[in-house]
Amino acid sequence: LRQGATAVAREARQFAEESVDHPPDATVRAWHGVDDDNAPIEPVRTYLDEVGGTLVEVDGDHLGTLLDRRREVFDWATE
Repeated sequence: LRQGATAVAREARQFAEESVDHPPDATVRAWHGVDDDNAPIEPVRTYLDEVGGTLVEVDGDHLGTLLDRRREVFDWATE
């Protein structure tokens, strides 16, 4: 974050705008912790509905979800 939070926000906004105009060519799956207070699940659901993706809701929080499910994510990504 050398450039500050503004740079992070700008890049996130740019990515979000591009992804709306150009849906992914690949299958999309998101793992989301049901106890995540940092990132609400509704925008994830909306995005996955728009692109035909799959939501995997798991017990856990923000970072814990990915750490606990890394084997499952790796297996899915390498199918």
